[in-house]
Amino acid sequence: MTKSILRYLCQIFGQPEKQGHALVAYGVLVILVLVIVVLPVKEYYQESRATYQQRHQLADWLIQQRPSLMAAAKSHRQSGKQPESNRDQRTLMRLISETAQAQNLKLSRLEQRQANVTVTLEKQPLSQIFVWLQDITHTHKVNVEQASVGYADTNKANATLTFSH
Repeated sequence: MTKSILRYLCQIFGQPEKQGHALVAYGVLVILVLVIVVLPVKEYYQESRATYQQRHQLADWLIQQRPSLMAAAKSHRQSGKQPESNRDQRTLMRLISETAQAQNLKLSRLEQRQANVTVTLEKQPLSQIFVWLQDITHTHKVNVEQASVGYADTNKANATLTFSH
């Protein structure tokens, strides 16, 4: 049966029967190339597309929530908890912990890195993160050196922030 299949393939491709095994080898090579090259590229494309869609959803949500975020930041600024001219003398780590707790944010990780403090928040309300950032940067004169915010769930975000005093 195998020989009859080889003969049939050789007839289809117009090759002599002696080259039937080479024809099978070429077929196997083509299949390997598909498995080794094409499938990983397809997976990468699908992952990239999913990431793009998540970022697009986050951007759309931010655009929709902009008025409420701006109003929340404005009302918080007007509450005037501390004069803006006074730089807070608490340690940066303590200041970040206390101000996050005041905004009902749960810090997943808080890490001192030389003069900076890196904070990780997971699945926290995005509007609260922005209000907290507004407070800590304007009221307490803390600088945000680096920020990475990503969409986690409806009205929730993951964020990694690096602060300096």
